[in-house]
Amino acid sequence: MAHYFSYLPETQYRIDGLDSNNNQTVTDLTKRFRIAQLLNGREAVYYTYNVQDGDRPDIIARKMYGDERLDWIVMLTNEIHDLYYGFILSSNEFEEYIKKQYGSQGSAQNTVHHYEQIIQAQTTLSDGTVIPERRVIVDETTYNSLTPSNRRSVSVYDQEERNNEARRQIKILDPNFVNEVLIRARRLYQ
Repeated sequence: MAHYFSYLPETQYRIDGLDSNNNQTVTDLTKRFRIAQLLNGREAVYYTYNVQDGDRPDIIARKMYGDERLDWIVMLTNEIHDLYYGFILSSNEFEEYIKKQYGSQGSAQNTVHHYEQIIQAQTTLSDGTVIPERRVIVDETTYNSLTPSNRRSVSVYDQEERNNEARRQIKILDPNFVNEVLIRARRLYQ
């Protein structure tokens, strides 16, 4: 994502304690843009990509665009501004995150995040169509009043895993739009 900053303008910044004549030239991080803004509202074509374990934005950019320096396009297309918490964590990163947040995997698995009432179980129709399970979050009293087949407690580990897996499917900007994005990004701050 470091290449993203090459498109941003620079500004002068005075660091406290330094002589006022000794300003530093820094990248102006207050300037932002979005892919849609660069395309002037034109509809772009996006593809769905399922992130594999070990994929990072630079690896995906190399696979899709032939240039790992275009990792920032992958990030901005998906409005991800924090590589660690906005992008899916690999298996190892996820386990390290769990340990850091909750002390251990066991602790995370034994701590209830919330309770759910199962409104409708997942079913498969005769044509193979899968109708997903429907559930709602309930309080502990309601949970305890339900039959075991109609309730579920969700651990913090399971919730964190759901959150992480939700980031697995991302959008990829059609490679035919990349040159236009690059040209407009350069022009934006010149």
